[in-house]
Parts: sequence; structure tokens; C-alpha cells
Amino acid sequence: MVQKLPGGIYRSDLKLADGRDISYYDSSEINRSAADKRNEEAQPGIGHLRLDPLVDEWVVIASHRQHRVFLPPKELCPLCASTGEKLTEIPDKDYEVVVFGNRAPALTTPKDNFKLAQISALTTPDVDAAGACEVICYTSDHSSSFAKLTEKQIRAVLEAWKDRDSALSKLPFIEQVFIFENRGEEVGVTLSHPHGQIYAYSFLPPKIEKMLQVANDHLAKTGKVLLDEVIKREIKDEKRIIAQNSDTNDEWGTFKVHFESVHPQFFTTLSQLMPSLTPLELRQCAYIKINLSPKQVGNLLNITPDSVKKARMRIKKKLNLSPEDSLTKFIATIQEGGIYS
Repeated sequence: MVQKLPGGIYRSDLKLADGRDISYYDSSEINRSAADKRNEEAQPGIGHLRLDPLVDEWVVIASHRQHRVFLPPKELCPLCASTGEKLTEIPDKDYEVVVFGNRAPALTTPKDNFKLAQISALTTPDVDAAGACEVICYTSDHSSSFAKLTEKQIRAVLEAWKDRDSALSKLPFIEQVFIFENRGEEVGVTLSHPHGQIYAYSFLPPKIEKMLQVANDHLAKTGKVLLDEVIKREIKDEKRIIAQNSDTNDEWGTFKVHFESVHPQFFTTLSQLMPSLTPLELRQCAYIKINLSPKQVGNLLNITPDSVKKARMRIKKKLNLSPEDSLTKFIATIQEGGIYS
């Protein structure tokens, strides 16, 4: 079954040989039907939650995780796509983004009557480690990383995150969904393929409870959202900002002054020729005039190159150009006072 998500992303849901769910996230509609050819294996039993009475915090006990795969070589990586006789966690021969249940989950689906025990110091009983643990692979490229992904790939990852957060949040035994990535052997990474984790807890971790309490206290005292205030302070201090969005309107104003000094009456001529062109479309035409590529324009406008190409197609239609006509060549003929062939 294929479901269309926001951002032009398509999700395909299938089953692995042992019954776990796997979902492919693609930027175009693809028929995902590759079956998992591995032998069916029994799922590990559920772990348990044990209360640490010294701090009143739940601790996850999952001894079955001691037997999971540890830093295999690239040719044996279980997160690469399946090829030939090499059968992995991803049955298809290639993928963009994929999410599936962890083979050795610390948290998993409990019995229907699950209820988290009330904390009562030393008499608190152990309970099932209810929750969910999922793996999200950012790309089929084993040597890549999240930082190397294109905007298109990042959009697919973001939509997968949103989709899984929404689905897991609806489960009756889930209190928090935590999406994260560990990097490096020093923090316990067991697979080097670019991937992250999605954990869903049946309780609120202490740090999250503390953050919520502090945020609520701040709102009650000041009437303001704490995170908004932190961001305002950081922007004002300008000491810890690594990267910041530019003011595209100011940049465009400066660009337009210099552009019109070289190409006077360009916008006037184009507007007279086709009054229905929007300010943004006129701006796109100016970028075409100076031979900027869709990728370069996309970077300036914070949109994808595909969006730039679609915008150019709309401009062609407004200018009554045929599919065979070149918009670039047409824009090049626009000079002061008219159009010249």
C-alpha cells in the first residue's frame, strides 16, 4: 500500500520475514514489493522496566540486546540494500529512506492490559518494557552521512520523522517519542551505516519532566514561552550563532539596484509584456537573465531546484511560449525599451 505524505513523499508499508513492519519513504511513487527472503526468526521476548529506588527513575533492562550485530564490515552491513545473495534488513535493491522495527528492541509492544505501575519506592514492581524502538536509515549509501544529504533527501527524512512521530504518539501506552542519532563507537554505535533511532517510551524521562515543569513555571510567571525567550536572547547576543538565515528581501533590494543599473527598464518591459507576472516571477526572470542555474536560484530563494523548474514552466505559459521555445533565450532578448531578436 502506498500513501502520499506532505512534501511529495510516498510511503510504502511492507512486512519483514519475522513479522516486523518496514516502511519505505520515496520522493516519487515507486512500486515497493520486494519480499524478505531470509528465514523467519523468532522475535526476542520483551524486557522489563525496573525502578531505581535511589532516584525514583525507571531503568530499562533488555539483556537480549547483548547479542546484536556489532560493527560489521561494509560488505556485511545489515542496513545496506539487499543485493544477490546478500540479504539484509532492507529487502529492496535500493532505497531513499526506510524505517523498520529494531531487531533487538529495548522497548516493544506490551500486552493489551499494560499499565505502568505507580512509583512506591522499594515496593514498586517490575513491569514490561513497553514502547517501541525503530531504526531509520537516511540513505542507502553506506559511506554517506546526514550532513552530506541533499535537500531532497533531507525532506524525505523529515517527513519520515513526522510520520513515525504521529503514528507512535497515537499508541495508548506511549508518553514520549524521542528521535535521535548516536555517532561514533565512543557512544555505543554498533553499525556505521548512516542511520538514527526512534524510541517511544511508556513514561516521561526525568529530564523531559524537568524541562516541562520549568517551561510551565516560566509561562505562569511571565506569560511568555520559555523557548521563544531563549531564541530571542541568542539572536540578540550573537555569540553562539553558528549559522543564520539571511534577510532575502534586503538582499533582493540590493541586487535589484545593481541589476537595473546594467539592465535598465528590464522589469518595466517585462511587466508591460505580461502584466500577470508576479513579483517573484519577475525576480526569477532576472536570475535567468544573468544565467543562474536552477540550483543557484534555489539556494537564493530557499527552495528546491525542482521548484525553480516548475516556476519557470509557469512563466513560459504566461508568456505564451511553446514547449519548444527556450525561456532563457527569450529573456536574453529583453533589453531597454523592448524585445530584440
